[in-house]
Amino acid sequence: MNIFRPIIGYIRLKLAIHKAEEAHARCGQRFYVIPSQNKKQLVITDRRNFRLMRMKKYFHRDMIMRDVDDACIYYTAQRNEQNPMPRSERKRRALGYYRWLSED
Repeated sequence: MNIFRPIIGYIRLKLAIHKAEEAHARCGQRFYVIPSQNKKQLVITDRRNFRLMRMKKYFHRDMIMRDVDDACIYYTAQRNEQNPMPRSERKRRALGYYRWLSED
């Protein structure tokens, strides 16, 4: 196991969460942090951009928003600042992401 992989994953996750929060503050929509197909990147997207990325085949064509809700590591609050991600859920999904990174 590479000891640096979880450290780099932690930094990537914190940076992606920060970018998602900035984008949410700028336009007010809910943004999702989703792991990409390779283990190197995290994708930050909203509903509209997810549909465009799915049409361009960045994601599987049968993937729907419910799958994004299940696969995402973090999501921001909705437009009216309702339903932010609970801290316990955020911690659980982050630990799952770190486990996924350390698999080899």
